[in-house]
Amino acid sequence: LIATLGLTATDLETAMRDVATVGDNVEGARTYRHNLLGHEADVSYGFDDQDMIDRITVKTQKDRAEDWRTELNDTLGATGVEGQTDTWDYSDSRVKITEEGDHLLITIEKPQA
Repeated sequence: LIATLGLTATDLETAMRDVATVGDNVEGARTYRHNLLGHEADVSYGFDDQDMIDRITVKTQKDRAEDWRTELNDTLGATGVEGQTDTWDYSDSRVKITEEGDHLLITIEKPQA
């Protein structure tokens, strides 16, 4: 997922041509259903004003938080951001986990300068 940051909307459409969209319910984003960490998740790719992917949001089941934390900490070796809960730096990107209702949101984006 992190490697898709910076790709164009056309690159994404080409890569996902065999994956059905879930919907484009957010303006400036395209959402697909993926199997991540063994579970279905809706993945929204957001675009900047130059049509490049600048933000990825994964919406999954709330009870999958520990799976994501383990993946970030142990498997990927992401660095926890000091003073922030459920926030990591990995490969020049910022990853944040938040809860929203019955869902878990994982946001991946380039840190703002």
